[in-house]
Amino acid sequence: MAGRPAPIDCARERPRLHPLRVTHRTLGGDVSDRVRAWARDQGHPVSDRGRVARVFVDAFLAAHPEAWDDAVAVLRHDYADDQVSYAVDGRLVTALHPRHPVDRHGADPDGLNRHLRELGVDPAAHDSLDNPHQMALALASRVTGVVITLADLRRPVLGAELRGG
Repeated sequence: MAGRPAPIDCARERPRLHPLRVTHRTLGGDVSDRVRAWARDQGHPVSDRGRVARVFVDAFLAAHPEAWDDAVAVLRHDYADDQVSYAVDGRLVTALHPRHPVDRHGADPDGLNRHLRELGVDPAAHDSLDNPHQMALALASRVTGVVITLADLRRPVLGAELRGG
């Protein structure tokens, strides 16, 4: 029908197998306002207050990839080094080895130290952690606000290479 917005199906069933979303963005007021304005421009009714529906946020970010600021990636590898990487605006800020968090690099190697301390990890200690994978996932959850469950870990996961500048 002419003049009507394309439908966004908020209630569609998710496929049984889908990639784990490993990035998360907490929207500030300015981005929430941009999402609301964009959704209205598309002809969708959006409230002025409260949380913006995830379907509108996802559609907005797909149409405006420049709105993404940061990402956290957790690499678990069977025969190579595991790694946690934190990037902002496509630039590696901090990367660390989960078993040996003192082994850090990036534009700001100490950028995640506050989160490490809050998890009970001394970023200056040369210790070897007994639970590196759990610590890596807890660190990613603390940075992003996304809680990763065992069910998430049973799904296929997509990944991409982040090249250093």
